[in-house]
Amino acid sequence: MALYVLALATGLIGGFLGSLLGIGGGAFMVPILVLVGGLSVKTAAPASLMAIMGTSIGGLIHLYKKKLVHVYYSIMLGVSAIVGAATGIELVEIAPENALRILLASTLILSGLGLLFREKLEKKKNNRKQETRKISRLVIACIAAYLGGVIAVLLGVGGGVINVPIIVFLLDQPLHVAVATSKLIIGITATSGTIGNAIKSLIDLQIAIPLLIGTYIGATISSRILVKTPEKILRILASTYYYITAIILILEALNSTALH
Repeated sequence: MALYVLALATGLIGGFLGSLLGIGGGAFMVPILVLVGGLSVKTAAPASLMAIMGTSIGGLIHLYKKKLVHVYYSIMLGVSAIVGAATGIELVEIAPENALRILLASTLILSGLGLLFREKLEKKKNNRKQETRKISRLVIACIAAYLGGVIAVLLGVGGGVINVPIIVFLLDQPLHVAVATSKLIIGITATSGTIGNAIKSLIDLQIAIPLLIGTYIGATISSRILVKTPEKILRILASTYYYITAIILILEALNSTALH
């Protein structure tokens, strides 16, 4: 019962934060389930990935009506992410847990730096010649989305930690559009990865179902707040969130290594 309540509460907060930042919420849910709930990453990650579908669906229609969801980019990056998810499924059972923690932590730190220094990067970019680079940028974005799909399955996150910077920096979209579009992409990725995990019987439904309920409720509430939040505040919130989670994961990896 205690674990059920923990999963529900974790999903609620994860869905709220995930929808606000476009990251799925898995980067929050997996560490909490591991550190507080005592679950292994290999148990928490598939449950979290299933719950991310709730983060994606919750409030998505509201954001679409506000014209913040870029459907074309969602499809292109989503397809790439699905291929990545298929790759990730094959690695789930053999990937060491500490490597998963360090990989996620590194991704979060890089994403945070990118968002914090966005204004400086924009100034440099504006000084360059704007040639016909849209196609090449989209190709690079799709490759990065593929890697995001791999990470989504391995770490139980929606790949938003990569999707948002991709959409902001490579596809030149505002952060609000990036977050809303990422919500749709992570839903595509999470659904694909969850189907694969279900086929391999890797999902603990006693954990996944309360997580899913929580994420949907949290995301629905958060989506309405997102529309009214200034971009500068979003950048600060996202970066801070990435760093805190990264520190937690690194400490956990170091503790686990010390025990062995």
